[in-house]
Amino acid sequence: MNETSARGLVLETRDPRNVTVLTAEGEFRRIPWRGAPPLVGDYVDVPPAGPAEAPASNRVVPLIRRWLPALSLAAILVFGFFLGRLAFAPPVAQAAEYVAMDINPSLELDLSRQGTVLAATSFNADAGRVLGGLKLAGTSWEGAVAAIIARSQALGFLKAGGGNLVTVTAVPAASVKVLPVTPGRVQGYVADQLRQRRLYGSVLAGQGTSAERRQAIAKHLSLNKYLLYERAKQKHIVLPLSTVEKVPIKDLVRRTGLKLQEIYPAHRLEKVEREQGAAGGSPGAKKLRERLRERLSHHSNGRRNERKGEKPAGGSQGTVKGEGSAGSAPSPSSSSSDAVRKAKRLQARLRELQRKCLRGHKDACAKLQSRRALIDRGGVAGGAVLPAGLFPEPNNDQGGN
Repeated sequence: MNETSARGLVLETRDPRNVTVLTAEGEFRRIPWRGAPPLVGDYVDVPPAGPAEAPASNRVVPLIRRWLPALSLAAILVFGFFLGRLAFAPPVAQAAEYVAMDINPSLELDLSRQGTVLAATSFNADAGRVLGGLKLAGTSWEGAVAAIIARSQALGFLKAGGGNLVTVTAVPAASVKVLPVTPGRVQGYVADQLRQRRLYGSVLAGQGTSAERRQAIAKHLSLNKYLLYERAKQKHIVLPLSTVEKVPIKDLVRRTGLKLQEIYPAHRLEKVEREQGAAGGSPGAKKLRERLRERLSHHSNGRRNERKGEKPAGGSQGTVKGEGSAGSAPSPSSSSSDAVRKAKRLQARLRELQRKCLRGHKDACAKLQSRRALIDRGGVAGGAVLPAGLFPEPNNDQGGN
């Protein structure tokens, strides 16, 4: 036997009197050992087999054969466990629509056929900050949009006042022909949320394709920014991808020098503007409402005093019953009676507009604003002399009205 065949690899040293080795011929043998046992992995000399050696059944120790039954049983149990999980697990909901939103946070919502949010994906660090504090899975798309806008405002991505831009693009899944939530519905809801929070600006919404979405993901961009990037490239305007990814979309629009409708020709634009004359629309409007309440209360007290026979203070040009010096009786002419009746009817109409304005009717507030200058001067409307000072003076703090 040559030198190689006379050496074996130590596999087991549990028995201090015997060592299990693997010979060069691939035979497992148990050889007697004296002294300190060798380490597993060492090579030791293997004496030739002789008549004094233990029987072959004791010499050959096939380790794989020893552990084969246990390993087979374990494999059967593991396979059965996963097979049961697959058989009884509920089906995974597939996305029917993808809604891309850009504020500067660039994110995407995966929606089911029922409009429920299945997942939310961020495309930049700002979107990660927005989505990091939200749990949107399982909520309705309206709740998710409202939470995203509120969170974006809290983090300073949406500013009070004007200049905000929210871009929305909806993409149907490959197997879906009709969008569960149309871009117009999302646009209207976003505009309402901005208006309620007095975040004025523009909301742009439209529909994209699955191919455009795949290309946007390949470039690590949101769909809205990808559409802007491609449109700018068609106009020979170079925008680095790193810039497109980080810069807010409204600033990217400004850098291209293009109009929104040029960049997104298939999208619909809705303006969210401050409503003129709307009660509570601005701090100036709130002050107007307070002054209206004060003047209405003062005027009502004066009317009650007139019914009791008391003459209001300063009964000069602004009085309803006519002009005259203190202590003189009004002239009972028919023309003055007609003027008084007209004045009373107009005053009743104006008081009704006041009450509606105080209750939040926008049209009534707008009518009061348009007639305020004439009424404050004690002017004549419809042939009737109106009392001066019935409405608050024009002020520069009326929110630009």
